[in-house]
Order: sequence, then structure tokens, then C-alpha cells
Amino acid sequence: MRVDVMEHADNIGGSRRAHLLAGEPFDIWVRRSRDTLYATLLRILRDESEAEDILQDTYLRAYSRIRSFRGDGDPVGWLRRIAVRL
Repeated sequence: MRVDVMEHADNIGGSRRAHLLAGEPFDIWVRRSRDTLYATLLRILRDESEAEDILQDTYLRAYSRIRSFRGDGDPVGWLRRIAVRL
């Protein structure tokens, strides 16, 4: 499984958005959540390719909407909500 969210940062705009609350860069959020989110999506979708696609879309959407993260919860939970709604 390969997630290349950061290579798309310039296309999304605002590369400074990658530096988030508590000084944690977005790529750390990706590394912390990747396995859990992939497993969740695989259980729901039962298709590896589809799970990988939705995971990629999850990170792209989260990155583009990073300002909507309020910071009062766990980033992994926020990412999980995005993933299951896609």
C-alpha cells in the first residue's frame, strides 16, 4: 500500500497547512493512521484496490480541509470520519 499525499501538496495549495496543531506535520498523521484506516476501509469495502483508493482520497480531502480540524479530538478519529463518509 502506498500513500503519496505529500507529493500533491502544491496542487492542493497552502503547503504551510501541513504543519498542524502541536507542531505535528501532516505526514506524521498519515503514518500514525495509515494501517488503522486501511484495515477499517478493507473491512467495509472488502476490496484492496478500492480501500487504497479511498484511503488516498481521505488524505487528500483531509489535507485540503485541514483548517476544519478543530483540534479538540484525535486526528486519527477525524481522518476515520472522513474515510467512512467517502
